[in-house]
Amino acid sequence: MSMLWLRLRSLLPRTHAGRGAGARSRGGGKPTAALDSSSTGSSLGFPLLCGLAVLVLHLILFPPIQQMSMDFPAVGEIATREIRAPFTFEAPLPEQDVEMLRLQQVVVEPPILHAVAPSVGAEVGGRLGLLLVSLKSSLSDTNFTLDDRVGLLALQFPTLSRVALRRLLMSDPADSVVSRMDQAWKNVLADGVVDMLPPGRYDRVVVATSGSESLHPRDQIVTQTDLQDRLTPELLQAGMRPIMAVEAASLMRHLVSPNLVYSPEETRQRQAIARSSVVASREFIKGERIVDQGVRVTPQQAIFLAELENQMVASGAGDPKSGQLTRFLGRVLLLALALGLFGWFGLIHFASSFQQVRTLSALAIILALFMVGTSVALENPNLGPFAVPVILLSLLSTVLFGDKVGYNVTLLAVTLVALLPGFTAGQVFAWYLLGMVTVVSVRRIRKRAQFYQTIMLLTALSLALIFLLDKTGAAPNQGGYLVGLFTPALLVTFGQFLLPVIEPLVGVCSDLTLLELSDLNHPLLQRMALNAQGTYHHSQVVGQLS
Repeated sequence: MSMLWLRLRSLLPRTHAGRGAGARSRGGGKPTAALDSSSTGSSLGFPLLCGLAVLVLHLILFPPIQQMSMDFPAVGEIATREIRAPFTFEAPLPEQDVEMLRLQQVVVEPPILHAVAPSVGAEVGGRLGLLLVSLKSSLSDTNFTLDDRVGLLALQFPTLSRVALRRLLMSDPADSVVSRMDQAWKNVLADGVVDMLPPGRYDRVVVATSGSESLHPRDQIVTQTDLQDRLTPELLQAGMRPIMAVEAASLMRHLVSPNLVYSPEETRQRQAIARSSVVASREFIKGERIVDQGVRVTPQQAIFLAELENQMVASGAGDPKSGQLTRFLGRVLLLALALGLFGWFGLIHFASSFQQVRTLSALAIILALFMVGTSVALENPNLGPFAVPVILLSLLSTVLFGDKVGYNVTLLAVTLVALLPGFTAGQVFAWYLLGMVTVVSVRRIRKRAQFYQTIMLLTALSLALIFLLDKTGAAPNQGGYLVGLFTPALLVTFGQFLLPVIEPLVGVCSDLTLLELSDLNHPLLQRMALNAQGTYHHSQVVGQLS
């Protein structure tokens, strides 16, 4: 530390001497008034004040110790005050509630049905197809009596009633019976006939064929036990008389072969997956009400309060005063070290900018906006770490003050967020990479159309980082792909909106503003060329010489 302090002291006089000499050489031996008004001279008071402001804001937005009383009511007690979540946390659900949710998920899981390949050849449709062929032959055969034809059909199909067969052969018109039965049977098979369906409250079933699956409504699939109820309206719709439709349906239900087969093993596997997918915890966002004032605490609310107490103890709220003081001082020293390191880099790499009041004020404001945006993003579970506005911070600092300032401010901002607990190395790496890529892409921007290239580059990079970190498990519970898709565009667009507002306040002209001012079609330059031609020509020559 002593060597670091000696090195810092040796740099300060050298820096101030160089700045004074440069001012004297440009202003005839005297420093310019502009430099005097925008510089702190050899004093480090204003940089220390800016660093202190950033440190205090960080402690306010991200307190090391949660300031909340842990005197929570027990089960059955009446809450004397309203209790809200001081931060976002997850609490386990009661075991009976989880089991109920799992049971509900199992009973609504669609069963798996395998499609059976239809038979081919003369026996299309199995036994029902044979019945229709034999029935058609008997109706067209006039060489045998009605009793003989009924007897022959009864020999072929002993499970069928002779009375029902006789009525079919005596139906009027007899030649349309077979065609109507065939039409009704095919309509039912087209919807699907299954051997059995398990009990449950599902409204769809999964029909699996070779290499593919599809969902079908449950009321469209008919089981063998319900065949008669399905065949009767089909026969009536085909034009059969009601009595004959009932008789034909009672015969056909014994002979229709299912074209779908229920798979209990695969269904149990799907149900086990659905059961394990049930979330056994509930997430409370910051400010969400847990217990209302004046109500009796339920067992479920008591579990939530117990988990909140554990989270607060883990964050240091339950520590004794000495432990809380140690945690607080540790955070303060880490922040002071990060800010001091940034100040040292600033004195080495951009000392002239670091000594200006406006520059330091602008950087402090940009860091404050970044920390406020980070607090909003992290408190909202729908946003997540990839909504942290590191892109906006890198863009503003680079366009206004150059790439050296942009690199250092990005490194400082990522460090300030990385000091917070609960973040993985993958998330910190993503912030660092997005910030550095932003600096590289806008450090030599010459026209506003280049911002669109930056948006596309950062969007692709954000989506790639979310995908890779999700697949490797390096950053669990991070924002979805929609955050990575829209956040870069929104941040860059907001940065473009802020630049024209910040530049006059900071007293800096970015390259984009200088290019706009160098347009010869500007009304002021055109007026100057007409009314003061000599001054206009002299200004052009001086501009070319500089």
